[in-house]
Amino acid sequence: MHASGCRYVHTFLSWPLMAAVGGLLFAAPLTHADPVGRLSPYAPRPTEAEPTGEGGYSPRVTPFRAVMPNETASTGLFMYDSALNVQSINTGGEVSILRGPSGGDLGTNRNGSGNITATWDEVVVGTNHYIRCAVTTTNGEAFIPAGTTMTTPQGGTQPAAFWSWRFGTVDPVNFQSWVTQVRLTRAQISFSQDRGQSFFSTFNHTSTIPNRNNWNPSSDDGELLASVGDGTNYILLQYTIEVTPTPGTLALLSGGLFTMSRRRRR
Repeated sequence: MHASGCRYVHTFLSWPLMAAVGGLLFAAPLTHADPVGRLSPYAPRPTEAEPTGEGGYSPRVTPFRAVMPNETASTGLFMYDSALNVQSINTGGEVSILRGPSGGDLGTNRNGSGNITATWDEVVVGTNHYIRCAVTTTNGEAFIPAGTTMTTPQGGTQPAAFWSWRFGTVDPVNFQSWVTQVRLTRAQISFSQDRGQSFFSTFNHTSTIPNRNNWNPSSDDGELLASVGDGTNYILLQYTIEVTPTPGTLALLSGGLFTMSRRRRR
């Protein structure tokens, strides 16, 4: 997110508690209920009999996944001073990460002694598709503690006044050739102080993504957060999408799934 693209400043006074997110993406186990108050859509981890393979994709486990197999997407965290000068919180800046549970390293935390890592993937539950990205510190330190300063382009330092995230802005999420349209129906971010064991804040920022009616390829340049010093060491980005296939694709996929199902029964 460039300074000119920053639109909103959020302060967190009271937000609903986040629901538990177990599953496929995360290094830290999540144990609470769904953040939007509905039945949790989070898929279980595949069993050893159903390996995910490279990039977190297995046609046996999730035959209707829309995101490209072995896809990468960039992510990173950034801090801003009051003049909206920007510096990355993770030293790698925006780093491309392979989809799947392994994730990748975003570089050291400028505001601590550990590193910052990220994982992302697509989760499919029935006809519902979710893209999720989790970013955390390796040692539990906060992304941006109170009193954090940053280097300005002029070479001096200024207190960090805001921070933000970026997902897919350098390396976006691309979809398979049978996908004709991707509609973003909900984008939300949740915040944790215990590396994803629980969440103290969640907000919806769908309206800030301009191309949400055809979010293909997919990216999110974030929002300014006026919550420096709140102890956040883990964020969960969750994007709910509706995928429109090319004509006849669902019939072909359903036929393949039926054949696979018969083979399993035999």
